[in-house]
Amino acid sequence: MKANALTQVFADLTDEALLKRFNSGALTEEAEAIAKAEILSRGLSLPGAGEAERTDGEEAQEETPNEDLIPVARNLLPIDARVIQGRLEAEGIYAFVADENLMSALPIWAHAAYGGGARVLVRASQAEAAAKILAARRADEYQLEDEEGDS
Repeated sequence: MKANALTQVFADLTDEALLKRFNSGALTEEAEAIAKAEILSRGLSLPGAGEAERTDGEEAQEETPNEDLIPVARNLLPIDARVIQGRLEAEGIYAFVADENLMSALPIWAHAAYGGGARVLVRASQAEAAAKILAARRADEYQLEDEEGDS
């Protein structure tokens, strides 16, 4: 089912039916994300969201599904964009890879003509934190040290 159709299905459900479907455990990852966005847009609390999900004194970040996404990395090969996405998500930052399919379909020499490559987008409220993580990545702060004696 396409995302637009899923969005409409979830929008047509009552609050109770939407929460029941969300908790069913039968949704795909994409359907779960769409249902979660609908739940949040209605001002409902996510099932199971609360103090139990917080660890090490972290404050729960309020998610705003309609918040603007801004690019923090661009002109990338799709694989490089996915690596950056993974690093950001490991740090708790929502990241989305844009133009990945377009760049995968084009020969490498055509990337500049069509926007220069894939982009990594994050929520505007998380852009500063994402920039710090990317700066640390460029400075090789995430490199593992080689162990002496291993061959």
